[in-house]
Amino acid sequence: MSMRLRGRLLAAIFSTGLVGAFAAPACAETLADAIALAYDSNPTLQAQRATQRALDENYVQARSGWRPTLGVQAAVTDTEFRVPRVARLQPIDTNNDGIPDGTAPLQGDGVSYRTSGSAGLSFSQPLWTGGRTAAAVSAAQADIMAGRENLRRIEAQILATVIQAYSDVRRDQQGLAIRAKNVEVLQRQLEESRARFDVGEITRTDVAQSESRLAAAQAQYQSAVAQLATSRANYAAVVGQNPGELAPEPSLAFLLPGNVDDAFTIAEQNSPSLRAQQFAEQASRARVAGARAERMPSVSWRTTFGFNGNAHPYDSDLWSRSLQTQATISIPIFTGGLVSSRIRQSVERNHVDKINIETQRRAVLQTITQVRHQLV
Repeated sequence: MSMRLRGRLLAAIFSTGLVGAFAAPACAETLADAIALAYDSNPTLQAQRATQRALDENYVQARSGWRPTLGVQAAVTDTEFRVPRVARLQPIDTNNDGIPDGTAPLQGDGVSYRTSGSAGLSFSQPLWTGGRTAAAVSAAQADIMAGRENLRRIEAQILATVIQAYSDVRRDQQGLAIRAKNVEVLQRQLEESRARFDVGEITRTDVAQSESRLAAAQAQYQSAVAQLATSRANYAAVVGQNPGELAPEPSLAFLLPGNVDDAFTIAEQNSPSLRAQQFAEQASRARVAGARAERMPSVSWRTTFGFNGNAHPYDSDLWSRSLQTQATISIPIFTGGLVSSRIRQSVERNHVDKINIETQRRAVLQTITQVRHQLV
């Protein structure tokens, strides 16, 4: 399902069966349109989705602990051998009669060079990790689920912000129209007061009072203009475009639970904050198992196939071939208390997450109670 389609499905909750009940122009922008546009283009949502995609890769990385690895390695080595020069005596024939009749020192250069090469293929397969990889996979899965709940929480916040911004713009538009009408009425009243003053029906004080009421109305009008500009800026920031002609908001009453107990039950089952904390506790519990698995032995298998010989001058017949197979068992005996400390640390972090579940549950219930009473 595309993000645009998903956004429109979310927005449809607020308009299905209700938009037609309002006399809005056909070209007016609806609340569903604003929600869909924000769902597609809001930068906060886009950043959170990118964060979630990055978090999804943790599962692939964790599963790699079960999978084999294959690598190729090649090297060329140029070696220079330098030995001390040694003076040696050699017989010489000074008379050229074929009979040595003396000796002379023989000097060697003392330097030799060798260029060698090697190439190999290495295959490694973990056979048993003592539960480390399984714990890492479980923790990654829980982290991903917690990330999805956080994404859902951000979506709900953006959804509420869009509704608030939409309602604010409509409220301020209507408020500005009322202020403008008030200024118009008071302007006519001032003109009427001046006319009555000219004929002597009222005093100068009455005219001053009319002028004062008009000045106050004009100040309120300018304040309404500024408030509308602020609301329009807030709308553009969350939706991504300036508001046009906005249709009336549909009623949300049909979405409300029947009573407060139903609201509590729904919140405990579906609250993204509470569910995210529950998944965070599952992840920390898996990390406790991973820390304890550090005490367990591990078994791996490694096979290496390679060639080795002179690279210069190159002669394939002189290269040697090797095949090495190795099984490794690693058993931790003493780690200086490091593993025990990590276990205790993981356990305490899991205790914190368990406590935070109850904290989140109380916070959700508190919020529902407050909102419910405000609604009533």
